[in-house]
Amino acid sequence: MSPEGGGGTRVDGIAAEGTPVPGTPGIPDTLERLEEVRAKILPAASVESVAPALLAVMADFARASRASLMMTDPASGRLRIVAAVGLPAHVVGQVLQPARRRISDWVFREKRSLVLNGEVHDERFESSAAGEAIESALSVPLVCAAAPIGVVNLARGAPGALFGADEIAAVERLTRPVAETLERLQELLLAEHGRSALFAAVGSSRTEPLRIEVLPARNYQMAVARAVSPSVSGDFLERVHHAEGAQSLLAADVAAEGPLAVGDAGLVRGLFVALSESVRLPARVAASVGRAIHGRLGPGRPVAAWLAHLSSNGGLASCAAGYPGPLWIPVEGGSPRPLDTGGPALGVAAETSYEQETIRMLPGDLVIAASDAVLGASDAAGESFGLDRLSELAADHRRQPPEQLADTLCRAALSHASGRWPADDFMVFVLRFAREP
Repeated sequence: MSPEGGGGTRVDGIAAEGTPVPGTPGIPDTLERLEEVRAKILPAASVESVAPALLAVMADFARASRASLMMTDPASGRLRIVAAVGLPAHVVGQVLQPARRRISDWVFREKRSLVLNGEVHDERFESSAAGEAIESALSVPLVCAAAPIGVVNLARGAPGALFGADEIAAVERLTRPVAETLERLQELLLAEHGRSALFAAVGSSRTEPLRIEVLPARNYQMAVARAVSPSVSGDFLERVHHAEGAQSLLAADVAAEGPLAVGDAGLVRGLFVALSESVRLPARVAASVGRAIHGRLGPGRPVAAWLAHLSSNGGLASCAAGYPGPLWIPVEGGSPRPLDTGGPALGVAAETSYEQETIRMLPGDLVIAASDAVLGASDAAGESFGLDRLSELAADHRRQPPEQLADTLCRAALSHASGRWPADDFMVFVLRFAREP
């Protein structure tokens, strides 16, 4: 008989032959124990840390001398032993190699319970018994939403009572909360792996939410500060360098989150880079990108963007398409002025016209673009960080190097929101025109 299984012999405290089994829990008590275990372990870090507790409850209910819990291995698609009772410790973690007549594989494939008593004489299966003689074994599939995720094997050594129809029904009933718990844990782990991958994709750090990047450019000093939210909302900055020393800039905030945000951002980046190679007017690029993404990103997923073109001598053409207008801050003490000419967010309509404005920056002048999450960061009283606070702080620190100023502004917004991780992506871009070398 296979050491993969073992069994239990009563339903609600009644033996299969109808005789009360004193001192053993019934189904209601066992379900209550399972719920207690589930409540404690759902936040656990891994299936391996949870499965032993669940299997122990099942084995106790079934009075099994041997038991194992198997789940599909994501890497191989094969069954893997994640918990065991009465089996050598080294079997836990093993991935079962392909075998045509393995009992667990049959139960998993057919999504049907199987009981085998005494020696295995059924030609469909092979025996993997070793050591202790098995009197009766029961294998039950773990099924969620009609799809199997694993197998529970319960076995009783000889001498012991055989499994009956009532016992099979009882164990199947108990495997439902077990399967639901393990499926939920798998979902949480997959979500965590996906979130970690998204953090890596946007260049964030799990230990330090704020990242500063210096962007080299001829005649300009540039830096960007980012604080990426746990939801990964997709703020990004893109540049295109031109042969004569000019540059095209795009600061954007996609409306989606998570994987959709990464996909939407990739599409907008590609369109911007392709169009900016030949089109230098931000308003025309905005109209073309908006036309291209309308209907492709789906309803409710527009892209707020600031598009700009920098000449090599300080000229800047600006178009704010649903993005907060960047601040132009003169180096010699003039009042900050928002560059808010533009139009709606990209993609809100199939055909949208945009406007742009042009300024001439003097050496030392600053342009600062901040995402709406920075401006909208709220404290405990609901007061937003706001454009006025950003303008005042930027004016006070206008002579800081761009990377230091970007850090100052982004940290001030984070501090205002009293949170380590922002609810939405924070991004601050600082641009200073420098004298020609």
